[in-house]
Amino acid sequence: MDALRHRVGGDAGYDPGKAALAGTAGALAYLAEMAVDLPLFDCPTNDLMLLGRPFTANRRAWPLVGAALHLGNGIALAQLYGLYGRQLPGPPWLRGVLFTLLENVLLWGAVPVFDRVHPAIQTGELPKMNRPVPFVQQLLRHIAYGAALGVVYGNGARK
Repeated sequence: MDALRHRVGGDAGYDPGKAALAGTAGALAYLAEMAVDLPLFDCPTNDLMLLGRPFTANRRAWPLVGAALHLGNGIALAQLYGLYGRQLPGPPWLRGVLFTLLENVLLWGAVPVFDRVHPAIQTGELPKMNRPVPFVQQLLRHIAYGAALGVVYGNGARK
């Protein structure tokens, strides 16, 4: 781990293992919030389908593929947070939220492309994403991810 820390800039606060744990916690918090907002908003924007369905139409397989990709994305984003996100102001939970909302806003530009090419959106299994309710759902989910990420990662490397 020290060699990786040195290669990416020598940041003594960056801990890849802790970032992986924080990313896993964030990914689980995201899914928990999704389970709450799906019935609350009555808008079926299932992120596991969004991620898994392009790879398979099999109803038993896409949730597993989606979950694996979701977890991988959560861990990868947490690595970037460990390297750069801790420079944001505020306590760890707020830094995590700010970092994740920044990521969400930057990547939202790809949503119109999803609306045109995603197989589940084309078949009506998923609603179009570039609308207000799915945007709010994504904000809430990213807030849950970011808060968990920041709390678990804390201020950096274990002492």
